[in-house]
Amino acid sequence: MTNDKFPEIRDLAIIGDRRTAALIDTKGTVVWYCPERFDRPSLLAALLDPERGGAWSVRSPDTTFASRRYLEDTGVLETTFATTNGNYWQITDWMCLGEKLPRGICRLFSPVPNEVTVTLQPAPDYAQHPPDLQYLGQAVQIDRRYYLYASHPLILEKDCIYFKILEGESGWALLVDEQLASVTIEKIETWLEITQARWQKIASYAIYHGPYEREIANSLRALRMLTFEDNGGIIAAATTSLPEVVGGERNYDYRYVWLRDAGMIVSALIRAGSNGDEERRFLDYICGFACNSDSMPLKPFTTLDGEPVHLEKTLDWVGYRGSQPVVIGNAANSQLQLDAFGNVLLAAKLIYNRFDTREHWFLIEKIADYLVEHWS
Repeated sequence: MTNDKFPEIRDLAIIGDRRTAALIDTKGTVVWYCPERFDRPSLLAALLDPERGGAWSVRSPDTTFASRRYLEDTGVLETTFATTNGNYWQITDWMCLGEKLPRGICRLFSPVPNEVTVTLQPAPDYAQHPPDLQYLGQAVQIDRRYYLYASHPLILEKDCIYFKILEGESGWALLVDEQLASVTIEKIETWLEITQARWQKIASYAIYHGPYEREIANSLRALRMLTFEDNGGIIAAATTSLPEVVGGERNYDYRYVWLRDAGMIVSALIRAGSNGDEERRFLDYICGFACNSDSMPLKPFTTLDGEPVHLEKTLDWVGYRGSQPVVIGNAANSQLQLDAFGNVLLAAKLIYNRFDTREHWFLIEKIADYLVEHWS
């Protein structure tokens, strides 16, 4: 398989709802998406296997990528395309963020200068079985769990669902985790407004002024995209098995919360002028899942539920640009990683000094004693 079927990692953009995330390349194709939660099985994973992994693609003749941006300090992504005759059109992608909003991916298409074909090729449960596709009212039901809605008639063809937006028309599509009573453009625009307002509120938690303001704001957005809103845990990456070196074997599943990252993340948030809510929630998360083992006060990393991770499974996929193995799960949790404990202490120190507190002192003291006894 040629590498031109794989996007450059630097060309991927992320959207999310602080429970899960999706990755989109510069062609407007969703190449990675695990519905419901970061560490759930994938529905779209062309990033790791373009033939089998599943994708949500957008195709239009004589169209090329022009630019993209996030709308202000939100997680709403706008991608602009250009045609050979000088016309432009946009796709606006986001995941709803707010109470009582549907969970999933929303896509708005501005009026298109050429006919556009939007194709969803789902590959449920890490492509372990063909998708079960059924018409259900206004939607197509996928594996009795997910629902695709669109502004134009949905057509089933083998294991794909597609629709066409004709020249001069606008459109929309939703891939959600629940069946909806009805979907209209007015509802979708309202969901977009609520989502933007919620992201702007989250962005207001840290107000940084100084060098590289835009770059720092983008980095903070990435951290917030990888934060599990239910408990404040921050995963190391939204994906599994992107290689450290293309063609190499060090392709790990990083959809877990690492202690090692704690000090760096907390330090970054505090230095960015945070009000303390996010970093204190992160410390709450870390210290809320002390392991029962006498050998270590904490495991080096945990699931989003705070449970240890032991098992690994290899998928029969080609891997990113041929990088194998493709792994889900992570069996490194029995490793002794003293720097991970040190980062928890650094995080606690920053919070204690900034906010004059001593929260979780019992566990912090236990970690410090453990390091004194085992530093060598």
